[in-house]
Amino acid sequence: MKKVAIGVRTLKGKTGASAIILETASYLVQKGYQVDIYVNKLNQKLIDFYNLNAIKINVFGFGDYSKRKAFAKKFHKLTQKQNYDLIIGHGDIFYQDILFLHNTVFLANKLIPNEGTKKINSVGKIHDFIFQQGSFKKVIANSNLMKNELINRYNLDENKIQVIYPGIDLKRFNIKNRNLRRDQLKQQFNINKNDIVIGLITSGNFKKRGVEIFLKACDVLNEKIENVKFVLVGKEKNINNYFKKLNSNLIENLIYIPSYEKIEEIFYLLDFLFYQLILKNLDLLQMRQLRVELFQFYLKISVQLKR
Repeated sequence: MKKVAIGVRTLKGKTGASAIILETASYLVQKGYQVDIYVNKLNQKLIDFYNLNAIKINVFGFGDYSKRKAFAKKFHKLTQKQNYDLIIGHGDIFYQDILFLHNTVFLANKLIPNEGTKKINSVGKIHDFIFQQGSFKKVIANSNLMKNELINRYNLDENKIQVIYPGIDLKRFNIKNRNLRRDQLKQQFNINKNDIVIGLITSGNFKKRGVEIFLKACDVLNEKIENVKFVLVGKEKNINNYFKKLNSNLIENLIYIPSYEKIEEIFYLLDFLFYQLILKNLDLLQMRQLRVELFQFYLKISVQLKR
């Protein structure tokens, strides 16, 4: 039996990257491979649900970069002894055969206002090492935007990059389920049947996802449209910094959900999905939205929203 090692620091199941990792591992197991997932932070119940094998790597260090570096070094040391036929990385390990990349931290830092340098000084350093060493055989990019960024930044051979757009579970994200469940879900969230529902769905990173712009748009729309509700999904430790800027009328019409297990139900609930075009990657969010046939609208930062 051929052996595959997957290296990823965090696997908790609340992000698109986690979904891709779990589905990839599950597929390889079904095809007869032995798959070991080396991970630092994990959701064991999720690992058990997918019937996968996780090997926990404990790391110590001061600061995010030192912990990431320690994880990458320890992964390399452990896997060197096991003679794996294939090693798959997700931007957290130094050496791999196939590298799945899920973010472009340098481009994000350039385009997102007030992003800061935390990611550049941690994730960015790991990415620089990987691409400067050329420690991979193939890169899987999630968009042509990412592909072009890697070519321009690292002078990467175009033949080493393959663009593969994220996939989705069509049993969960489809128009039939939306039509069947929508009225029930509106009742569950105390939303009137004829209310228009506008939402933003993300796992986190509110700056990148344009949450501040979304809330400004909600403020304007709340004044101009009757029978409207707003939904915001995503974890944010400084959520009160966003809410304290809102007027009381908007707060009454805004439903905030830090996380939601059956996220497809929130897609069923929405009439409009807000998606801020700071980085134009085609990601899992957009693929899911397209499958449930939501209307997607793009808002520019206008004078009205800046008021």
